[in-house]
Amino acid sequence: DLRQELKGEMADLRQELKGEMADLRDELKGEMADLRSEMAAMEVRILREFGAFRDEIHRDRRAAQRQMLFVLVVAFVSLLVAFATG
Repeated sequence: DLRQELKGEMADLRQELKGEMADLRDELKGEMADLRSEMAAMEVRILREFGAFRDEIHRDRRAAQRQMLFVLVVAFVSLLVAFATG
C-alpha cells in the first residue's frame, strides 16, 4: 500500500536526518572545544606579553627616576658650590 510505503520512507528520512543532526552536533562540540583551547592559549600569550610590557614600563620608570635623582643631586651640589664660592 502506498500510504505504508510513504510512512516507511518518511521514517527512514527522519532517522537519517536525526543521524545527520547528531553528527553535526558532535562536530560542533569538537569545533567549540578546539576554539576554547585556542582562546585559552591566546589568553596565556596575552597575559605573558602584558606582563613583559608591564615589566619593561617599570624598568623604564625606575631608570627615569634614577636619572632625575642624579640630575637633582648634581644641581644641588652645584648650588652648594656656587654658594660656597660666591
